[in-house]
Amino acid sequence: MSQVKLARFLQRMQERLEARMRPLKENDDAWVGLDCKMGVERELNALAIRGYWVYHNFPGEKLSIDHIAVGPNGVFSVAAERRAELKRGKGQGCTKVIYDGQHLRFPLWVETRCLDGARRQAHWLSRWLGSTVGAAVTVYALLVLPGWLVNRRKWGDVVLLSEKDYQFLTTLRVRPLTDTLVTQISHQLERRCRDAEPASLWSGPH
Repeated sequence: MSQVKLARFLQRMQERLEARMRPLKENDDAWVGLDCKMGVERELNALAIRGYWVYHNFPGEKLSIDHIAVGPNGVFSVAAERRAELKRGKGQGCTKVIYDGQHLRFPLWVETRCLDGARRQAHWLSRWLGSTVGAAVTVYALLVLPGWLVNRRKWGDVVLLSEKDYQFLTTLRVRPLTDTLVTQISHQLERRCRDAEPASLWSGPH
C-alpha cells in the first residue's frame, strides 16, 4: 500500500469511528479528553505521507508514551495534554497559553507538570532505543495542548506545538537519521507494540 493510500485509509477509519461515537459523547465532558486524543492521532497519522512512522499509546516502563513520530530528521515523543479552557461568557473561551521555554503561563495559573511529563517520556524512549539498536538515539520532546493558542516566546528543551502545528516537526532542523537507523528504530518500536496490548497502534510509509 502506498504512503498516500495508507494515510487516506487511516483518516477514513478515524472519521468513521468518530461518527459512531458522536451520539454517545454529546454533552458529556468525560469524552472531551478522548476527542482531543483522537484529534492528535488523526493529525499525526497524516505524517505518513511525508515518510514518517507514527505510533500511539506506546508502552514504556511505568509510563505510556502518547505518540511517537520517526522520520528522516529524528525521533519525536509527542505528549498530548488537555487543559480546560476558561469561559468568558457567551460561550467564548480564553485559550491562549504563553511558553517562555521553562513554564506554561495560562491565563490564571503557571505550570511545568506537563512539560516534565513530556520530558520524562522522551528521556525514557531515548534510553530504551539506545539499548535496543546499539547506538545513541536522541529523542526530542514535543508537547501539544489541543484547543489552546500557543505563544512561543522562547525555545526550551520541550517544543510546544499548537493544535494545527503538527507538520512543524517535519521542519525542525535536528540531527538527521540514516535510512538504516530509521529502519532499525521502527523495527524495535513495532516489535514492542506487537508484544503489548492491542491499544498500541502504529502506521507508516509501507
